[in-house]
Amino acid sequence: NGEVLDRLRFDGLPIKPTTGRPIPDWLRNGTGMGLFLHWGLDGWHLLNGGSPEKRDQVLAKFIKEFTASDYDPDKWMAPAKAAGFEYSVLTTRHMAGFQLWPSKSEPVGGWGVTKHLDGRDLVNPWVDACRKHDVKVGFYYIPANLMWKSKEFPYAGYPRRNNYVRKVNFIEGYKEKKEEIQKVMDTWQEQDVFVGVEELMTRYGTVDYMWFDGFYWPRGIGLDLQSDRMKEMILGHQPEILLNPRYNCWGEAAKFGDLATAEGRFPTMRPAGPWEFCWCIRGGWFAGGKGKDTSDGTPAVTVLAVLAKCRSWDGYSLPDVGPFRDGTMPDYYYGLCEELAEWMDKNKESLVGVKGGPWPELVNVPVTRKDKGKTWYLFAWPQNDEGEFLNPRKGKMGKYDYTPEAKVVTVRNVSNPPAKTTILATGEKIDYKLDAGTMTFVIPKAIASSNLDVIKVEW
Repeated sequence: NGEVLDRLRFDGLPIKPTTGRPIPDWLRNGTGMGLFLHWGLDGWHLLNGGSPEKRDQVLAKFIKEFTASDYDPDKWMAPAKAAGFEYSVLTTRHMAGFQLWPSKSEPVGGWGVTKHLDGRDLVNPWVDACRKHDVKVGFYYIPANLMWKSKEFPYAGYPRRNNYVRKVNFIEGYKEKKEEIQKVMDTWQEQDVFVGVEELMTRYGTVDYMWFDGFYWPRGIGLDLQSDRMKEMILGHQPEILLNPRYNCWGEAAKFGDLATAEGRFPTMRPAGPWEFCWCIRGGWFAGGKGKDTSDGTPAVTVLAVLAKCRSWDGYSLPDVGPFRDGTMPDYYYGLCEELAEWMDKNKESLVGVKGGPWPELVNVPVTRKDKGKTWYLFAWPQNDEGEFLNPRKGKMGKYDYTPEAKVVTVRNVSNPPAKTTILATGEKIDYKLDAGTMTFVIPKAIASSNLDVIKVEW
């Protein structure tokens, strides 16, 4: 329809890029796929825990299970690199405030490995593994801390959410407390947030990506979030770092961010400017305890289909897999990486150094382009009778159940026939029909794969 969104929203979160800084080459010219890793304590469990007694039970269970006893991030990142993940983002701290590195903020506001794992740094081995396998390093950090020492705002027990955040608009009743809340927030930021973020920016060498996820306070009352100070501090230590726009995403308009962030729901129209789509591919963001969480996950073909859609719209895909609390990965993860690696080995060219293409305006499947538009890559996916992607899942976590059928790809407004058309994975020629400006490819059932088949068109 030709319309362009200049601002994406997910449940009211402003996630538009604001800085105008260029996207780094490692992201722009790579596969465009990152690995999101949610590890630690899921803050939603505390937020929805109900009574303090139930929250204490959640904490006790977590502390007992989160041992990191079999933690070897090399086993995470080696298959990730082979699978085409160019960068990774680790939750160094989620909203429960549990920090994966020993921090000076813990005695006053935080909690984490200093108290519960004898000061063992879980971030450093992961950073080393990323660098060993040439995967760019991204830190997820949420300023929110539901275990802050104060029994007032923003402590988890402060009455502001009625258990679940989206059930209520909690502006009313707090405007008259703005001055009080601002004082608490200033202390909180000074003793906890700025201390922790500066540690992350100075202890681990070059950090490629800082991925914030917002505060949790009464929004809409004009609080000073110290966004400019945070931006200046980060860029002072890491001038080349990539920043997402969610430092204050529950407050007023975003004050900094190099690319937009869409979460959980793929945008319905092509975004303006650089953007990233983060999404779960195995149940929720976090995994449970090993042996208790045997869920399957999203099949490789769907992960690739979403990646193709992102790249076709000049975006990036950040799927999430949560490690178990002992530091091991689900079996699903290794199977997924094997399938992705097999596909990448033959088709990676279609993702690297490309620009988006006219999907769905002129092509019925996602398309990328390079060589100044002289080469097109058409992602022929499993499709229904209308040519739309056939998501091969049963229910939320079902296994892949698609039997390959013929795949039809159409390109409209073609004025001149291409010089060469091939199946990228094999190099074999594929024929087409050109009728009234519409070029049609048919990949017959006999040779169609159950994954994405890429047609390379050279003009």
